[in-house]
Amino acid sequence: MIQSNNLKRQRGASALGMLVIAMMVLALGLFGLKTGTVYYENWTLKSLLREMQTDPKMFRESPRKIKQSLMARIHMNGIYHLTAQNVRIKRVDQSHLIHVKYTESKPLVGNMKVVMDFDESASIPIR
Repeated sequence: MIQSNNLKRQRGASALGMLVIAMMVLALGLFGLKTGTVYYENWTLKSLLREMQTDPKMFRESPRKIKQSLMARIHMNGIYHLTAQNVRIKRVDQSHLIHVKYTESKPLVGNMKVVMDFDESASIPIR
């Protein structure tokens, strides 16, 4: 008798429990789909800035040429929402400091949005 009572209680998750778990997985998946592409683009931007820091051709370029090169690389990699207004270049000591600052907003559900701020920089030595 005692054993049959314990078996009845241990049948598994209820339908309501499974529904709650499914809703949580769906919400996390939706959030990941909406924000994942933006973070991937930011990761791409960071790698482009790292490439430019080690590219010897960039060491002798003017700030205008550096900005043009960065914008061309950004667009070649499919990042179209960044504009030249998001990029600032100034001379600091013996280097050009590239500063890219932008905000990305993605609709989530209904009137809810996810807002992400990014602020990346790199330093290119002047030779």
